[in-house]
Amino acid sequence: FKSGETVNREALRQKGLVENSKAPVKVLGKGTLAKKLDFEGLQISASAKGQIEKAGGKLLEETK
Repeated sequence: FKSGETVNREALRQKGLVENSKAPVKVLGKGTLAKKLDFEGLQISASAKGQIEKAGGKLLEETK
């Protein structure tokens, strides 16, 4: 993903990272996030939320 892009199920499917755009996806905070990305319609762990915000990204809509 490029800086400033929105990450959602459909974007993950288009990049071949998930097979089914309707399957639940949870973003985990393993590793380091170096780009400003916005996340939409995904489950986000607390550690991932911290990394997203630290990189300047946003949580547009989080799935419970």
